[in-house]
Amino acid sequence: MPARFYRPANRTVAAPVGAPEYVDFALAERGSVWFVDQSRMPNRVVQQRDGRTLTSMPMPKPYTSGGAVTAAGGTTALALLRGGTVRGLMVTADDGAHWRNLTGGGIPWQDLKRDLVFLVLRALPDGRLLVGEREGRYWLADDRSNRAFHQLKTPVPFASFTVQGKTLYGIADATKATYNLVKGEGLYASDDGGRTWRRQGKRGLRR
Repeated sequence: MPARFYRPANRTVAAPVGAPEYVDFALAERGSVWFVDQSRMPNRVVQQRDGRTLTSMPMPKPYTSGGAVTAAGGTTALALLRGGTVRGLMVTADDGAHWRNLTGGGIPWQDLKRDLVFLVLRALPDGRLLVGEREGRYWLADDRSNRAFHQLKTPVPFASFTVQGKTLYGIADATKATYNLVKGEGLYASDDGGRTWRRQGKRGLRR
């Protein structure tokens, strides 16, 4: 999945000029950059810092990666794909010294059938992971071990989902160019891990 950059001058989002092969990357607190090298098989998980490669290891068979990666709070995770669909995560909590495959944890991976572009994968500042699909369901880890997840209850389906500090943000909007309004359209925020939501500019919503 190519990286995209926002250009304020013309309000567009696009890949860097002259760098069409860029992939998604995650920047950890200590300055490490994590990404997946998809130029060879098997794909390799790479960690770099100050231009030096610190670790480079192959993806576990039989999985590949679409490039989706996140890092925060001492946790780094990337999506495991099989047959073009997400089947779990590859997770480390010790800067890549040890990895484990997460293919359960209460998330029905077999039901995530949409294209990787719909995947939402975010690491919170406390190391917990948020996983889901745009306009679909979302799951949040119970703690930073990221071994058990619970499904979030959202007031409306979110077209996009992100994390800023300890606050979760979801946007209800059309995913296609249309003049039709979406039910509950707007920006929602939660400061308590998704237990309650407030619509920005509106009175708080509780779900």
